[in-house]
Amino acid sequence: MIIHNQRSLIAIHNERDREDFIDEKVKDGDVIKTIKTIDEKVEAQGEASTATVMEMSAMIGTQAQIIEEYKQAMATMAMEMTEMIGTLQMQVAELKGDK
Repeated sequence: MIIHNQRSLIAIHNERDREDFIDEKVKDGDVIKTIKTIDEKVEAQGEASTATVMEMSAMIGTQAQIIEEYKQAMATMAMEMTEMIGTLQMQVAELKGDK
């Protein structure tokens, strides 16, 4: 009896998964109704999620590239400032030597 009930519940659940749903979209002012199965809806949502993840990955990649370029620019600026400090120190030493 318990096995029969479990099988019935599984059968009901599977039948519910196969039920159709109506997808409504507005195109050019008209409502277009499309009957789709739950499987199609899940597949479409999966594709949309995959596309979103791919877009986010691309944005993260772009941000990482921008950060790397900024990091390189800051390193270059630090080297230039170090050179300027060295030049100023030499000029100060020369001025002190002239006195």
